[in-house]
Amino acid sequence: MFVLRVHVNWYCCIHQDSAKYGSQFCTQQAEIANGSFSIQEAFQMLDAAFFAHEKMVNIVREALEFNVPIIEANRKLVAASDGGLQYPPVLVFHADWGVEQAEPATKSFGYPSHPDVQRPDSEEDIAFMSILELGQLIKSKQISSVELTQIFLRRLKRYDPILQAVVTVTEELAYEQAKEADQLLSQGVYVGPLHGIPYALKDIISVPHYKTTWGSGSFKDQVLDIEAWVYKRLKSAGAVLVAKLVTGSLAYDDIWFGGRTRNPWNIEEYAAGSSAGPAAGTSAGMVPFAIGSETCGSITYPASRCGVTALRPTFGTVGRTGVMSISESLDKLGPFCRTAEDCAIILDIIRGKDPDDLSSFDMPLGDPFSVDLTKLTVGYLEDAEKEVVDVLASKGVNIVPFQLNYTIEDAQGILNFTMDVDMLAHFDDWQRAGLDDAYEAQDQWPFELRRARVIPAVDYVQAQRARGRLIREVRKSFTVDAFIGNATDWEKVCMGNLVGMPVMIVPVGFAPLENPPSNDSRRRRTITTGIYAPPQHDHIALALAMAYQSATDHHKQRPPIDDLGPRDSLVDTSSDAYPSRQPSASQPSNHGKLPMLSMSIKIVTNEKQTTRDTVNSKNFNSEACSKRAKYASGSFSLQEAFQMLDAGFFTHEKMADIVKEASEFNVPIFEANRKLVAKSNGGLKYPSALVFHSDWAAKQGESVKKSFVYPSYPDVQRPDNEEDIAFMSVRFLYLFVLICVIALVYVTHQYILTYPIFGYAYDQILELGQLIKSKQISSVELTEIFLRRLKRYNPTLQAVVTVTEELAYKQAKEADKLLSQGVYLGPLHGIPYGLKDIIAVPDYKTTWGSGSFKEQVVDMEAWVYKRLKSAGGVPVAKLVSGSLAYDDIWFGGRTRNPWNIEEYSTGSSAGPAACTSAGMVPFAIASETAGSMTYPAAHCGVTALRPTFGTVGRTGVMSISESLDKLGPFCRTAEDCAIILDIIRGKDPDDLSSSDMPFGDPFSVDISKLTVGYLEDAEKEVVDILVSKGVNMVPFQLNYTVDSAQGILNFTMDVDMLAHFDEWQRAGLDDAFEAQDQWPLELRRARVIPAVDYLQAQRARGRLIQEVRESFTVDAFIGNATDWEKVSVGNLVGMPVMVVPVGFSSIENPPSNDIRRRRTVTTGIYAPPQHDHIALALAMAYQSATNHHKQRPPIDDLGPDDKISHAPSDTYPPRQLRVVKDTHKEMIAYGIIIPTAATRRTCRHSWAQYQETHTIV
Repeated sequence: MFVLRVHVNWYCCIHQDSAKYGSQFCTQQAEIANGSFSIQEAFQMLDAAFFAHEKMVNIVREALEFNVPIIEANRKLVAASDGGLQYPPVLVFHADWGVEQAEPATKSFGYPSHPDVQRPDSEEDIAFMSILELGQLIKSKQISSVELTQIFLRRLKRYDPILQAVVTVTEELAYEQAKEADQLLSQGVYVGPLHGIPYALKDIISVPHYKTTWGSGSFKDQVLDIEAWVYKRLKSAGAVLVAKLVTGSLAYDDIWFGGRTRNPWNIEEYAAGSSAGPAAGTSAGMVPFAIGSETCGSITYPASRCGVTALRPTFGTVGRTGVMSISESLDKLGPFCRTAEDCAIILDIIRGKDPDDLSSFDMPLGDPFSVDLTKLTVGYLEDAEKEVVDVLASKGVNIVPFQLNYTIEDAQGILNFTMDVDMLAHFDDWQRAGLDDAYEAQDQWPFELRRARVIPAVDYVQAQRARGRLIREVRKSFTVDAFIGNATDWEKVCMGNLVGMPVMIVPVGFAPLENPPSNDSRRRRTITTGIYAPPQHDHIALALAMAYQSATDHHKQRPPIDDLGPRDSLVDTSSDAYPSRQPSASQPSNHGKLPMLSMSIKIVTNEKQTTRDTVNSKNFNSEACSKRAKYASGSFSLQEAFQMLDAGFFTHEKMADIVKEASEFNVPIFEANRKLVAKSNGGLKYPSALVFHSDWAAKQGESVKKSFVYPSYPDVQRPDNEEDIAFMSVRFLYLFVLICVIALVYVTHQYILTYPIFGYAYDQILELGQLIKSKQISSVELTEIFLRRLKRYNPTLQAVVTVTEELAYKQAKEADKLLSQGVYLGPLHGIPYGLKDIIAVPDYKTTWGSGSFKEQVVDMEAWVYKRLKSAGGVPVAKLVSGSLAYDDIWFGGRTRNPWNIEEYSTGSSAGPAACTSAGMVPFAIASETAGSMTYPAAHCGVTALRPTFGTVGRTGVMSISESLDKLGPFCRTAEDCAIILDIIRGKDPDDLSSSDMPFGDPFSVDISKLTVGYLEDAEKEVVDILVSKGVNMVPFQLNYTVDSAQGILNFTMDVDMLAHFDEWQRAGLDDAFEAQDQWPLELRRARVIPAVDYLQAQRARGRLIQEVRESFTVDAFIGNATDWEKVSVGNLVGMPVMVVPVGFSSIENPPSNDIRRRRTVTTGIYAPPQHDHIALALAMAYQSATNHHKQRPPIDDLGPDDKISHAPSDTYPPRQLRVVKDTHKEMIAYGIIIPTAATRRTCRHSWAQYQETHTIV
């Protein structure tokens, strides 16, 4: 028998794993408690002890000098108020499983034609023709694709020795594709404007059978068996791949394993930026166009340096499958071309939804060839080129002075945190293996990624929240259709990439060199401008660029590669050292020399920004030097270790606890997640489940959704007593009710099942709605009934925080007045309801269940409250949330279960569950992050829906985790749940994760066409009834290989929660939390989770989603609703579930024989995301044949010898148990903490329930 021995607080030293928890480990813990600590131990806490001592010392210095100022700046921006009500992060989770469906047809742009184009005499002239011109030559058969391919292959081989821009010439593939294009044309098949046109790809884009080196010596022989999505798009359009062009090593700057790429306009200068090869190759006429990429500046800088037209499109426009990833929320692919017209053609062909890139989608772009310029208002900044302004004004554009205003001063710090942490997640194993020591430039990625290793996850999340604030401010300030400004201003580059803004880089002229090699040298410095548009308005920037280029010819000029001047020559600079990557603090104008890098690194403080090389007395004083010497000697205190993470505010005792927890809890999860996703580098597999959508259309009017078609109940009559009105679960016919209860005992389950002999079930809400609509009862009367019940039963259940009596009467009177005027708002007109007390209602306390916030009044109107109010709903109470939405303990006590009042409701939505169960409200809105709906609904025996993630907007709701939090209804019936969902669903303009889900109508689902699986733990009665209804029921198992789902969930939830309660913890308010082994313990431990491991958890989550999606081969499945593994997986993948009562079982030790207390039995009906209507339809079908959901808990009828006892003294049960049990699944179902090599499971179920059925030692 396997024995799990876990002490309530300190259990490491009794664990049987001697390798980790033996005497050596315990000795180490004792030393830490006494204040002894080494730099090696500090890095062990972060699972980063693989660094050499010297590197650790450098990392500590960089963390203090670079990371901490950015951490402080971001925290100042977004973390001053707790609860996550403001500034959500921009990385969101979209539970979209529809990606494998057929891609919707994208309407192509209307390209102009050039029928009069004639073939030039020289290859040079052909090489610099535009795409449409070359396409016309091929279409008219003046030149074949093979001939054209030969021309560009010759140019690639001729100029690459000078420019060092080519990694691989794909000659064999090029001729194969060119011959195929010619053959198609001979058969009368013309694919489109790219038919037979040669092109090149940046060498981070994979092509089967050819090397994809990523520009790095570590990967120079790598061949990836992946066909990049953008390559497939171009191939299907008939384009011919002739070369893989240089990328800077691992997409950083222009240095690669073969040298350094030169600028064709000044060959003693370098191309500046990691898309150096595409820029130089296009500029030199070595290819008609090339595909490059940008994370931050890698399109804008080399395009400007090399004088080519380029488009950095809206983030998400072009799919990135098969492309090396730096940052999934920043990486973009875009074209380098001769003209803006060419850019429009390429964009049209490569844009669209990539099924394996969660960030990509079908952009609703307009046609740039049909934009009416005279209707545009375009701003110009102070650094805009005057000629561009004048030309566009002459074209009828309304040109106005403009300034983009935002308060975020550390955009560059936000970008550095985002980019570096994401990159480290993709090259985690590379760094751990020490391969960064061989990197081409040590002051680039090696330096940055070592520093990124000690960025705390919570501060990464804070950076994303600050980024979200930046986006909102930029969106608000963007009051023009586009604006013109410097394309290489570093602030604009950082800001533009963070918000996902498109920009056109357009050549506008040339400037002479300051020190030319000869007077007659033709070398020049190129001058460009940027045309910026809001996200999803790339067509505007393209149209403006085309208008400008139609009146100028700067873009047609050819660089002087062959004509340097009589006394001009190329100096051999092969021995040149790679210059520092730190640009000067002051950015030169476009007329001055461009900054050397696309990815510069700056320290941003509240007062000013300085480069790392600048001597700063604040960071470089004698005290700092003394500390460095101390670190180098190996001396390191616990306090100093936490200062490195900007967490020196903890007491020594807490720090010691955190180190222990980090070693015991965090590190095993790090290892498990890394094993899942980090063994291959480059981010080609397992993208993060958190994505960035640069959607500015959210502030526009909410899209119209089609409502469900509800059934009607015109014959409903008002019952005689309030109890029947409160439950409205039985139809009154012929002035009497005949209900006969038959007790059927299932031998295997010992359930007491009740069936009606005569009578019909009705839905609570539709019945009440019909009473109001027919004026058998007024909303005021109905409100009075439920207010009385709230006051009557709350002393027993402790389920209500605030009775909103004044507001309830006000809205009830308004509902009655509207009805008297003939206005009926729908099924919720005048219906009372309750809200979980994490949902803000103006003028009423929103306590979040916590003593720290029990007097808090949030001046916000939650989006879900607004939806209900507009539907005529009447809020009668704010119901109990567990303290800060953790379990059922709150500052006023602990909420009881109406079916067994000596048991607790279990889960933070305890109040909504208990009150709905007890008939204190007809329905309530609750929330779930991980089990907070499923557990209390199951305990209290109510019907509930945890909807698909993103279905219901969460503005005005306390946040635990923006990628996990969901709102949903507790109701009497599944039909009620459908009605409430229909009213509260939809796009919340301030909740980036919400969307208009394409639901079907649950009331019109033909269940006979469904195939539904049932798990081993499914309730037999549910299976049998659904079979009788015509459903095809099959045995089923959900298969996936990710065995650390619960660890992934813990990391996600705890880090996100800490970001929302950062100041609360820093102020020491967690010491007053209602249960110290809940959030205080978890959030202290979360403080030392490195950001890279948070990202690895999200990548592991992405893998889990892929595997669950592939395994979900049925329309829905039936299984236990409270199995902790299903709870974890379901919440991580965004899966909806209906919790449905299916009967009762007797409690083992009732206080008397005639006690009516019962243990409720429920099942879960799970559906794929965005298929909530399937789960609802199945639940409605089941409930139409049973009446378990109509039973009423015995609050008033306890039995003659029964009474309510006082709460036990151990009100707050331990969250960590010592258990002797070999049934692993049973323990998981109860949520017991199990310390394994992968994770520890947090108990989110009732201690009493487990204690009653298991042996506790």
